[in-house]
Amino acid sequence: MVFVFSQIRIPAGKFGLERLFAKTRHSCVFLNDTQSQWYLSAEQSIDCAIDDAIAQKNPERVICYGASMGAYGALVTGLRRQDGEIFAFSPELELIVSL
Repeated sequence: MVFVFSQIRIPAGKFGLERLFAKTRHSCVFLNDTQSQWYLSAEQSIDCAIDDAIAQKNPERVICYGASMGAYGALVTGLRRQDGEIFAFSPELELIVSL
């Protein structure tokens, strides 16, 4: 199961990277921070969404995936949860230092 974190400036109702995963056989959960707040202060709602999806699908593998702002979301979520792999492309790492 892949948890795909949208990059910055993706409007509500849309999700970054959805075309990339359109033809995949993986179960995907798309997340979008429409306020462009880098997924900060959203840990509880993100974890609830991930926990619910995992409970429903019982996947063999969990991946957090994102680019730019989404890479930051994937990276901090994957590191916090420690329950899967992380694919983070061009994250803004200075945000991690400033927390």
